[in-house]
Amino acid sequence: MVAAPVLVGAGGLLTASLRLRNAPNAPAVPANLWGAICGPPSIKKSHALALGADPLTRAQRAEFERLDAQRSELETARVKAAARLDALEGQLKRALAGSKDAPPLPGDDELTEAREELLAAEAALRPARYVVNDPTAEKLGEILRDNPQGVTVIRDELTGWLAGFERAGREQERAFYLEAANGTGSYTFDRLARGTVHIPLMCVGVLGGIQPGPLADLIDAQRGAGDGLLQRFQVFVWPDLFPDFDQAAQREPVPPELREGAAALLGELLTLTPEALGSTFPGGGAAPLTYTPDGQAAYDAWEREHAAAVRDMTRGEAYRAHLGKQPGTFARLALIFHALEVAAAGGPAQHPHPAQVGEESAALAWAWCDSLTAHARKLWREGRRRDVMDARAVLRFIERGRVCDGQKVAEVRRALSDAREALTGPRLEAALRVLEDCGAVRVEVSPPPGGKAGGRPVKTLRVHPDALAALDGAEADGEVSA
Repeated sequence: MVAAPVLVGAGGLLTASLRLRNAPNAPAVPANLWGAICGPPSIKKSHALALGADPLTRAQRAEFERLDAQRSELETARVKAAARLDALEGQLKRALAGSKDAPPLPGDDELTEAREELLAAEAALRPARYVVNDPTAEKLGEILRDNPQGVTVIRDELTGWLAGFERAGREQERAFYLEAANGTGSYTFDRLARGTVHIPLMCVGVLGGIQPGPLADLIDAQRGAGDGLLQRFQVFVWPDLFPDFDQAAQREPVPPELREGAAALLGELLTLTPEALGSTFPGGGAAPLTYTPDGQAAYDAWEREHAAAVRDMTRGEAYRAHLGKQPGTFARLALIFHALEVAAAGGPAQHPHPAQVGEESAALAWAWCDSLTAHARKLWREGRRRDVMDARAVLRFIERGRVCDGQKVAEVRRALSDAREALTGPRLEAALRVLEDCGAVRVEVSPPPGGKAGGRPVKTLRVHPDALAALDGAEADGEVSA
């Protein structure tokens, strides 16, 4: 719960220009990540998220403080630059008007220099952004235009952020974030109020928390794999078990040198660029990082194993879509681990191969992908399918006598609804199909009463005498299995 947010925060500190290719023909991806912690209230999600976001919030706070300290000086420079440009434009107008006392016509170079000076003075008053919380897509677009290194959206509760996509007038924001998650494309807004805003490179990370109930509603509301928004939360953590309570360990102080050392190490990520690492094209310009031969061998071995899992058609569509995005996650994690390794070594000059991701970083990315896969299985209910869970609910009602042999299916639905186990028509039908496959029940379909043409057939539930034995076995195994 702490390490996952720290990785997302570390990815947000690396500039979008620092990228890694998994293979020669694979796209180069930056280090931005989408991460989330899922769990019930009071498990200290907010505290874990704050620890993970701390490197980003520190960098943001330092930038705001720097700008506040220099604001008067920078504002003076802006006023002088604006005045100089106004004066030159005034000279130009008088000279073109043919006034007798008009000053000499300013040259194009002089005007261009003055205009660029004003633009630079205005840009100096805009702080570098690393963290945003609740921007509209249009405002975020302007922030990304001025901050090509990318930003990270941090929300303590992701439920509100995700619900915002459903509000009137914000329907297009979902598509915007889907593209921004890739971290490699450009985007152009054309709005009457804001005019044209072109973003040469948009790169956005997301970090937040969510509770199981709202998450289940989001998953139930989407069809199949949906549009891939939830699958972009690749660093998704949903813990099952917690260590035994140890009050003494919790109250043991963290040595200040350890805390500050970690902060300093993460802060060094801001200085790492392709040029600093020596990753440039022969003709100049930033180039994506590559793997060392041993690092490439580690990725290739993982990819072969991973490809088999993605092509396992016995798994759910949404889960396989989640796995389908893991190669990019592998590259992002390996890139982050490599950057931390370079920073820990004392900088690129002290590292044996700063422009190449080594075997150790690739192995760490492999281990993390394996761990995150287990959380993804829980997220997408692999082995805990909704129809299977609903079938267990129906069997429990049979055990309690609330659902009996010979009941109409409509009566079964009402009984479940009265007990706050409301199952919609399609969900109840899916649950009953599972139970039919298990041989626990049978649904008899009879003609409409009175033989009315066009009437609805009557569905009656027949319960197998051994249904309760099936329930006992299901509880023992933790599953209802065909």
